[in-house]
Amino acid sequence: MTVPVVKLTKADRDKLASVVVTALGAERPSSAVSMLLGEICRATVIDSDSLLPDVVAPHRDIEIHDNITNTKRRLQLVYPGESETDRDGILGAHLAPH
Repeated sequence: MTVPVVKLTKADRDKLASVVVTALGAERPSSAVSMLLGEICRATVIDSDSLLPDVVAPHRDIEIHDNITNTKRRLQLVYPGESETDRDGILGAHLAPH
């Protein structure tokens, strides 16, 4: 199985690393924490101006398609604490008001 390429800006990498460090201090860190750490470690760090408009990144809107219900939803990726709907205390996504 091939894994998708992961590219992060330095600012996003540093922010995500901070999220991981905080989550690792929890009494029982989620398995998502180690998965996020693995993705951060394998990511290529790029300049902010190299981030193309169609790339999924924090604070960007994305559209997802649910193949089971055949519905589309528009989401925005956010960091923990930036939305009431954060999930697992890692990276949350909330419905964009579109």
